[in-house]
Amino acid sequence: MKNYLKALKGFENSLESEKNYSPHTIRGYVRDVQSFLGYVRSSKMTPTDVKSIRAWLYNMAKEGLRPVTLSRKLSSLRAFFDHLQREGMVDQNPARLVRLPKHRPNLPDYLNVDDVFCIIEANEKKGVLGLRNRAICELLYSSGLRVSELVGLDLDDVSTDLTVVKVRGKGRKERIVPIGEKAIEALKSYLARRGELVKRGAPEEGTSQPLFLNRSGERLSVRAVQRLIKALRLRSGVSAHCTPHTLRHAMASHLLEAGADLRAIQEMLGHSSLQTTQRYTHLEISALATIYDRCHPRAGKGAKKGASTLEKGKKG
Repeated sequence: MKNYLKALKGFENSLESEKNYSPHTIRGYVRDVQSFLGYVRSSKMTPTDVKSIRAWLYNMAKEGLRPVTLSRKLSSLRAFFDHLQREGMVDQNPARLVRLPKHRPNLPDYLNVDDVFCIIEANEKKGVLGLRNRAICELLYSSGLRVSELVGLDLDDVSTDLTVVKVRGKGRKERIVPIGEKAIEALKSYLARRGELVKRGAPEEGTSQPLFLNRSGERLSVRAVQRLIKALRLRSGVSAHCTPHTLRHAMASHLLEAGADLRAIQEMLGHSSLQTTQRYTHLEISALATIYDRCHPRAGKGAKKGASTLEKGKKG
């Protein structure tokens, strides 16, 4: 067991240097592995035994963990044993012999266009903080950024002249995303007074100058943006649940409704798989399927209607 605990540090380093995972993701992987090693140690089981992994997962399932969370934890173990295999500590990866039941992914909450506008317009705060909050909402909806990507933006990541923003996404992969006209206007208004927040905090040092600052002049946190969106949703009277991620989903859905190409949306959202993008746009895909079944002469009700008309024509 001591060897596995020692190998955990090397595993952590490999996630950072080889995989380029974010600190948040790395912490999650390490916590999962520590949880597993603690479980097998207290249960006096063998870490490389498939039964140990299944027992660990089953124990967490009994505690109420969702299937998607269990899948993530199993992925952490697979990555850990892959590392041990490369280091010659194990002959095979036992976690890859474990299969979880397929689960239906949780679908994001949906906001229509009017809901989004109501939430953005619910911002009543005045001064530079009000301008900042407006810019945050407009940028989240305009470019579909993850909240972690938004708060990680620096001043030189945004070009209001070229109307694009450089985003560092998962795995530290960079992508260029366009910014809409309303978001550009909001950003320009905020940037014109951003210096008022800088003066309240310590002077900025180095090349990293955060785009969005709190009232103390420090980089805005993910939690602060989450609280902001929740407060605006409550003030707006919109009944649907709303988080920063909901605005990201709304952006993708509304683009698809307007006829945007699914692969273009995939690039904007920074998804490595088109299947992930389809999950965000499930509502519109379902709507298209319904229209297809209703209208196409060789699908669903349309086919039956067409056949019925044809039969009448033959009789006539």
